[in-house]
Amino acid sequence: MGKLRRVVVLAAILAVAGIAAAACGGDDSSPGSSGEAREIRLRASDDLRFEPSEIRLKLGEPVRLVMENMGLNVHDLTVDEMPMMDGGSSGPSHDMGAGMSMGSNEYAMHLAVESHRDGMMEFTPTERGTYTYYCSVEGHRDDGMQGRMIVE
Repeated sequence: MGKLRRVVVLAAILAVAGIAAAACGGDDSSPGSSGEAREIRLRASDDLRFEPSEIRLKLGEPVRLVMENMGLNVHDLTVDEMPMMDGGSSGPSHDMGAGMSMGSNEYAMHLAVESHRDGMMEFTPTERGTYTYYCSVEGHRDDGMQGRMIVE
């Protein structure tokens, strides 16, 4: 009987520890609650469109933006002005200034991605507003390759 009692006590301790851990863990259902970046996937294509053409972000929420270039041509994502904290960029990209720049540089964001590759950047928006993103390859924006980032 002593062995059974130890098993029951151990099970009770583990159950209490599990409840306490869950209570301390917070609500994992909200994006960014654990400091993890919310991943957003954006597709660029040779029909000179981004999908989606509108992205909704939350003020102060870290974002991992993954751009998939589905086309045969280089495409990029450029945002002229958007207050944010820089998280960096990575992935196979073209040499036309790929990456993310801030401050005194020409763009707030710029990520160029080679044909059939993905590129990624991380950032945290620091001001509400509506910001235009577009492809800066000659003629692409004029032909409609742009969208909106809305920071709420």
